[in-house]
Amino acid sequence: MGQIVSARVLERQIGRLLGSPYAEIRAVGGELKAACLVPASAPLSDDPQPPAAPTLVKYAEPSDFPSRVAAELTAATDELLRPLGAPDRSALVELGEAGADPLREIVSTLLYRHDLGGRSFRQIQELVANLPQARIDEVFDLSTRARGRHDDLLREHRGGYTLAFDVLVDLGSFRDLHRHRRCVQVQQPLTWSHAFELPETVFDNGLGPRAALSALEGGLAEAYVEALLKAEQAADFVRPSAPLAAEYLQPLAYRTRCLFKMDWSEAAYIVEQRTQSQGHFSYRRVAWGMYEALRARYPKLAEPIRATDPDGPLDLLRR
Repeated sequence: MGQIVSARVLERQIGRLLGSPYAEIRAVGGELKAACLVPASAPLSDDPQPPAAPTLVKYAEPSDFPSRVAAELTAATDELLRPLGAPDRSALVELGEAGADPLREIVSTLLYRHDLGGRSFRQIQELVANLPQARIDEVFDLSTRARGRHDDLLREHRGGYTLAFDVLVDLGSFRDLHRHRRCVQVQQPLTWSHAFELPETVFDNGLGPRAALSALEGGLAEAYVEALLKAEQAADFVRPSAPLAAEYLQPLAYRTRCLFKMDWSEAAYIVEQRTQSQGHFSYRRVAWGMYEALRARYPKLAEPIRATDPDGPLDLLRR
């Protein structure tokens, strides 16, 4: 992967990477910083090349802003959301309410991001709508007071989008949806509590009804569940000594929750691209769910979108 970026933006990017709790991400930040201090590669030129970005980048230091916010907001979120009880996992996709108050939208997003319990955005929005202004201000202040001189605001601070889709989907599908960059993505902490996609669902959508029935009769559902539970048991064993390493053991069939904020044109683009018949059934269901949620709330905006129903007849000649 390559990127074209200014030195000032790169400095802040390196600071974020160096401040990550994950060792491999910190290593990338360190290599980026080192690369900026050596001469640029120019194989077609005999002239000596200067270092790529020596002045700004050599002062890039790890940013502890996100980690300090996470520590404080995780505790505050646990206290504030406790009355909600268990998370609502009934919907694959939900379209959040477009609020008139940008402060409450940002606070809802902050609580969503740091909720270890995995509640839905709708649940959190409903709670935030009834919080006293003093609590709203308190949560917002927690998210900004540790900000250093060179720190960008957090991703959760990006508000003002009309459309916010709360998606509960398997990690494999999320990795594809994550590639859409013209939107704001706020992922909740990884958890095993959302469980995994059921074998009946996976086999039926991935193999078709007849082959799925054969797979189920052949005992593949039991093998599927057993393999996933073994991974979960391995993570339980690793977690006490290496909690971050345990996250790497989570199979892609397990589900995660992520909020996708965007404008209408990006929603239309994702729906049209990700519902196409050649796509994977998992993200096709998500994109179709986004389309249905949009159509229910804003039917006029859904009219021009060329969505392909994943349960509709397959046209092999369509491109």
